[in-house]
Amino acid sequence: MQATKNTSIQHFLHTLKIYQGAILFIRQHRLWDGLTQYGWLTRFLMLAGIFVGLKFFSIFMRWLMQAAQTDTAHLFSMATGMFTDIFREGYGSLFGGGTKYLMLILLEVIIFHISRRTLEILQGNTDADLSFDAFMRAQVRMIKVAVYAWVMSMIIIKLIGIPLGMLGISFTKPFFAWLVHSYFLGFAVIDNFNEQYHLSVKKSAKYTLQYAGVAMAVGCVLYVLMLIPVAGPILGPVVAAVTATVAMYELSDLPQRKALPPLAAEETV
Repeated sequence: MQATKNTSIQHFLHTLKIYQGAILFIRQHRLWDGLTQYGWLTRFLMLAGIFVGLKFFSIFMRWLMQAAQTDTAHLFSMATGMFTDIFREGYGSLFGGGTKYLMLILLEVIIFHISRRTLEILQGNTDADLSFDAFMRAQVRMIKVAVYAWVMSMIIIKLIGIPLGMLGISFTKPFFAWLVHSYFLGFAVIDNFNEQYHLSVKKSAKYTLQYAGVAMAVGCVLYVLMLIPVAGPILGPVVAAVTATVAMYELSDLPQRKALPPLAAEETV
């Protein structure tokens, strides 16, 4: 158990280091090339992500307007209030109900493309299937993953709330809920990597448990990045997709497995 715990911490820290170089990787390899091949769908989904980002931008602008009318001595408390608002409203918007998973479904076109392009570069081949049909299969799979993640996260959060209430520390529930959602957010991104090696959603979820540190790091940082006004909902999934793919390529044993033919669209969970 101790070895597993230490491994998860090592995976977490390793993934955070990969995050640091993700932007440079994206620029060097121009991972956005070919994204326009999905036509109107790409533009529509990007606009949807930006629209959600505007919600957080409105929180920031409201704080600026209040700060302009406040003396310097009270600016610190104002800043604290702003981050409290962002956490509370951000939690309610992105992590309340199934909204966060709807975001992942909308942005799957980006996550799918970036994940496959990154894996293609790491493997040094050009065999990745980036066709529209492949994207549609990935989109259907993301819906399955989103439903699974939403149901599992709700069950786990409910179960966590019981001992917290008994101990009289139920006020900490949002923090633990954030951790749970961060893990499943990370899993949803990592699943794009697992899918390349033809794991079903069920097997992918079980396999990702071995790399919980990676999933937690990917999800935690992605949540923060998605709070960046306007650009965050687009930039976050792009950086997370690169990070998750590189981390799993380096840490998991899937790349050592023999390549299999592409899965059919009607793959079972």
